[in-house]
Amino acid sequence: MFGFDFRYHALSLIAVLIALAVGLLLGVAIGDKGLVSSAETNLRQSLRGEFHREQQKASTLQALLNQSTGVQNDLYPLVVNGQLPGKRVAIVSIGSLPHAIVDDTTKALEGSGAQQPIVSVSNIDQPMNLGALASAASGTRYDQLANDPGLLLHDFGRRIAIQLADGTGQLLRAVKGPLLTSGSSGELTAGADAVVLYLDNSKLSPTDVATRDTFVGGFIEGLRARLIPVVGVEETSTKPSVVTWYAKHNLPTTVDDVDQLVGRVSLVCGLAGQGGNYGEKTGQLTLPPPQCAGAAIPPAATTTTATP
Repeated sequence: MFGFDFRYHALSLIAVLIALAVGLLLGVAIGDKGLVSSAETNLRQSLRGEFHREQQKASTLQALLNQSTGVQNDLYPLVVNGQLPGKRVAIVSIGSLPHAIVDDTTKALEGSGAQQPIVSVSNIDQPMNLGALASAASGTRYDQLANDPGLLLHDFGRRIAIQLADGTGQLLRAVKGPLLTSGSSGELTAGADAVVLYLDNSKLSPTDVATRDTFVGGFIEGLRARLIPVVGVEETSTKPSVVTWYAKHNLPTTVDDVDQLVGRVSLVCGLAGQGGNYGEKTGQLTLPPPQCAGAAIPPAATTTTATP
């Protein structure tokens, strides 16, 4: 009996101790829950207040930015006014041309005095089909273009550029089909006084890259032989940048932020003949000069031959 009573009391004591422990744990949990709930509420209120303050700051900054942009847009026509009086501006794309580049150029020309709309948009097909170009050039020395591109391709590009600038020439009209894509527009016979050049840097084979670069080298030389300012452009978001490619081909003027207001001013300066690498992708910010008219692009060193 003694053993039974002892076990009974021991079990009772253990039960009491367990009850006390459970009670303590529940009390602590309930107390902590209240503390956590209070801290959480305070934190939420603090974060909410901070969020509203930051929202107000952002709204104020956005209003100031909108006001600044509005002022700049109003002043833009005064900055570019008369820089390109009566100039015929053409866009030439080596490969596919984003419509945004056409829009950027059109906006840049507003108020500059240049002829509107853009006189022509020429998308030079890539990769180039030398066989089709040779067939279209039948009867000229370029009908051997596919057989000996190393000898003829550079000169072919030069001749195409000269005829594009002059707005005349049988060769350009003859090879228009295989040379240009369906995205081209405008009248090639309108001629050009300044050219916006864009490179679609899509993946090409090494052979096609060499073909493209040889043609472009001749094309730029032909434009400069006609004293035509050529500006290589891209947008701020263009990746990878093609500014180094433009430099490799000795373009006197590049603009890497033509989608920005300052880039459009730079484009007008370049088309007016003011050389320079405008933008910040070259490693430093280069801004257009206050007055950019009157500078001349030096001609290429080669002589001009008769137009076939």
